[in-house]
Amino acid sequence: MPTADSLLELALAEAPAWFQVGASFPNRARGLAAVTLNAAVASFVVELEVAELDGAVRAREHVPGTVFPVRCFERHIEADGWFCLGLPEQAAVSDRPSAAGWWNRLEDYLRMQRTAARTGLWPEQHALSHGAAGLHHQRALDHAGRAGLADAYEAFMLGDPSLLASLEPLLRRTGDRLRNGRCPCPCGRRRRDGHAVLRRNCPHREDVVGVLREERLRKEKLVQFVAAAKLSGMTCCGTMQACPLR
Repeated sequence: MPTADSLLELALAEAPAWFQVGASFPNRARGLAAVTLNAAVASFVVELEVAELDGAVRAREHVPGTVFPVRCFERHIEADGWFCLGLPEQAAVSDRPSAAGWWNRLEDYLRMQRTAARTGLWPEQHALSHGAAGLHHQRALDHAGRAGLADAYEAFMLGDPSLLASLEPLLRRTGDRLRNGRCPCPCGRRRRDGHAVLRRNCPHREDVVGVLREERLRKEKLVQFVAAAKLSGMTCCGTMQACPLR
């Protein structure tokens, strides 16, 4: 059994009803996950291994490749079958409340795996970009939320017309400000006299610049991630409609 106060013990103490522990060993446990989907499909069953690795609680199929691909970054399955549940700080387990949150993330993840298996698509707005690009993706989301540009950022990422698409060419290479500071601010704010607030005076200018800067970095890091995956010899598992390795 895990030692007292171990991260694995914290996690297992909060294990939900849909996960039944079958066996426990030092730093890992095995059990059956039966996640309820809908009235038509009673549950989605998969045997999992939950382990404490490098100061974090991780999960994967007990035998990788049985239900899910052994590795597929489009389905957020890392090397050796480990599931990617988000940035390390988002999926961290440090106490019982965070352990309960970890299981909630895992449950959502398993449901999305079911969707991906059936449709070949990962549900939109439910994952960060791969590798180091994920941190920049999260930062861009944070900036967009504070600036009231969440919908515009989603369209921008998908390549659709948006306010951010028109502003991106104006971002200086240093990523510290937009050119043409005397143009109207992107938030559409107006002064009391009815005149537009200038871009350089926009109260959200730092977050607007932050979205564009972090999205630029996200794209760069994602290209590097895919290139490294190809060099490593990783191949497409064939389960997704679109994959840069295909």
